[in-house]
Amino acid sequence: MNKLYKGKVFHKRYSPKVNQFVYNVASFYINVDQLEALSKKLKWFSFNRFNLFSVHNKDHHQTGSIRDKVEDVLKKHDQFESFESIYMLAYPRVLGFVFNPLTTYYLFDQKKKLKKIVYQVHNTFKEECYYIKDVQKDTMRHSQQKEFYVSPFLELNMTYQFDMSFPGKKIKVHIDEFDENNKKILTASFNGNAHAITDSALLKQFLSMPLMTFKVLFAIYWQAVKLICKKVRIVKKNQKFTKRLP
Repeated sequence: MNKLYKGKVFHKRYSPKVNQFVYNVASFYINVDQLEALSKKLKWFSFNRFNLFSVHNKDHHQTGSIRDKVEDVLKKHDQFESFESIYMLAYPRVLGFVFNPLTTYYLFDQKKKLKKIVYQVHNTFKEECYYIKDVQKDTMRHSQQKEFYVSPFLELNMTYQFDMSFPGKKIKVHIDEFDENNKKILTASFNGNAHAITDSALLKQFLSMPLMTFKVLFAIYWQAVKLICKKVRIVKKNQKFTKRLP
């Protein structure tokens, strides 16, 4: 079922300087094959068109559909298989603007069992990277060696620890980042409560946070300024990633 998750993003840097922040956000959890149908049903949401809220294919894939994008990633990593449904957890465009540091795709089989999670990570250099993880029977915790520069204040030689919840009445996306000595350097999380995606809910959400997606990007740059003022070292980026898969 498609949902609007309202909640809080929390970031805390533990080393070399402590820095943390919390802000309110709202993420869409949507079946990527139902975007057009949802657009026809709702007044304040559009697919590939301007509206108060919208989702555009080109925000996630240069050509083709979002499903095409996910399947391309699976094929590139030799993990392709057929999935009945793919749900995307991401910020929508608000007044035509969006920046998604992390988009999470939940892949379900024909029995509606969650089988894989695909993480699509973006940085402010318009680059992206993907991590594909199998969902075990009794847990959604997994680790991943960092392969991609996200923050200019963090080294590449680090490891992510993901702690996820199954999407339901509540959702959790929790990521801890550890250095090569297994010292925790950063925590980033999103915890949200589910709401139905209706016109009244969307209008209420817009009136409460009309500049939400602008705030997401502004917060990234503002925290960077704060870290510079705290004299946190900037890590030289010596690796370039392909901006988009074809």
